Amino acid sequence: MGAPVPAKLLHGQVWQAHAHAVGNQPSGDGMRYDNWSVKAIRRKTTGTGRMRYMRHVPRRFKSNFREGTEAAPRNRAAAN
Repeated sequence: MGAPVPAKLLHGQVWQAHAHAVGNQPSGDGMRYDNWSVKAIRRKTTGTGRMRYMRHVPRRFKSNFREGTEAAPRNRAAAN
């Protein structure tokens, strides 16, 4: 809990640890620091793992997520 409990609070009352309104941290330093864990975010962000699903999304996006259709045949004469 942190701070020692005063003797007068031990008898007949529930001692509750209070959280500050800023950041819900008991120390009061909740949201004071911004971007303090940039390296941790970089390690865990999207793209650091296998991305079995997300790896194919850009290619499927180009075709508007079309599935189950067959590609139109290419004209050989136009290619030469």
